[in-house]
Amino acid sequence: MKLETNRKVIGGVSISAINKIHGTAGGGIWINENFHGNGYGKEALAEKIRFSFEELGLRRLENGFFDENESSKIIPTAYYFASRPSYG
Repeated sequence: MKLETNRKVIGGVSISAINKIHGTAGGGIWINENFHGNGYGKEALAEKIRFSFEELGLRRLENGFFDENESSKIIPTAYYFASRPSYG
């Protein structure tokens, strides 16, 4: 994930454990802490969801987070993810 204005990498998105038989996948997002609070995490998760369902044809997506990172827990709930720590 990079900012278009200065072409600086500020984070990443992963889609992993893709199971085409069941139509499921996991993964997560991360944003450099210097760029927290700017909506980049929400934007990244929205695109991950869009890509997973529209391009990959998935039917279920899990998004991991670190339990101690409050923003990491809150962002997925905006998209109706169930909140369960994956890396805590």
